Amino acid sequence: MGHLTTTPGHWIAGTIMDDQVHTVCSSGMPLDYNGMPSPAEMFGITTSFDVFGGAPTAHVFSDIGRGCIYDCIFCSERISVVGPPRQFKISPHRLCGQLAAARRVVKADYGENFPVSAFIEDSTLLGWNSALVAQFEKVFDPLENPVRLGGQATIDQIVNNPALARRLGRMGLEYLFIGVETPRPELVGGLHKNIATKKGSWMERGDKAVEILSEAGIKVGVSLLFGMGEGAAERQQLFSALESWRKTGSLITISMNWAVQHPLRNTVQGNEYTYLDWAVSPGPMLSLLRNFGESSEIYPIAGGTSPDEASVKDILQATTEIMAMPPAHPMQKQEADHVPGRGVA
Repeated sequence: MGHLTTTPGHWIAGTIMDDQVHTVCSSGMPLDYNGMPSPAEMFGITTSFDVFGGAPTAHVFSDIGRGCIYDCIFCSERISVVGPPRQFKISPHRLCGQLAAARRVVKADYGENFPVSAFIEDSTLLGWNSALVAQFEKVFDPLENPVRLGGQATIDQIVNNPALARRLGRMGLEYLFIGVETPRPELVGGLHKNIATKKGSWMERGDKAVEILSEAGIKVGVSLLFGMGEGAAERQQLFSALESWRKTGSLITISMNWAVQHPLRNTVQGNEYTYLDWAVSPGPMLSLLRNFGESSEIYPIAGGTSPDEASVKDILQATTEIMAMPPAHPMQKQEADHVPGRGVA
């Protein structure tokens, strides 16, 4: 098995010979991401996001990194856990290739004129970087390869560089998922991505980000995070902001999450859990927490709280009422339900 060590990537392989287990580890040679097939080519496209009107939705990657460039303590995809960005400079070309592959797969499986959509899985879309977006504009022709695009970015990235929203909107971006988490980050230990504090409060910048995206014709999905020590007043502040965004027609998706301490590689953080029990037990909480992208009754983050039935019901009622509100000035005829699970932006 020794000859396998030159196979790129980080891995361990094992086999049984002569009633003994033999293992071999990779030498850690880096992967060439340009040479890897896209998920659409390997697995096909069988799902669709409601935000794209039912068009088949491919999951595409520029492979900038394994997670987020920020280091928020509650996140299992933060840079201190997953590592820094990779092959940053050629990521627009890789993304263009994956979008073209998605178009070919839809054409082959669904028909020549079937609509195509793709959600770009980068924690922040091309790093929300002007140089990378400029490269993407050069290599991707939205007329030749029409794809309805969705992606992720942070509030401060949008506020600090609003021109990118307009440019990406012209390239086909029509949906952006942003992590709001909590209205007052300073009360729950802070958010590393909260970088533009001199430009107003977190929610004021959230208002500005939604306004920028609305002007660019881009719909908004938000990720919320509870159980970090916030109180009823903070939750009401959050819901008030969501109401205003919903009324403008911008907000079309709400994802709820309850803060969970994840098992992290070579890292002991806060509470030392063994992670041997199911995170949510059978009973009334199981059906309630199905509406959350992630949650746990027994593995809260250090300093956080476990979900309780009354709070979860209040959150579900508030978000349901918000999404039932008809937009005062709808941007376009397009609706979505709660889509839990995203939330690293």
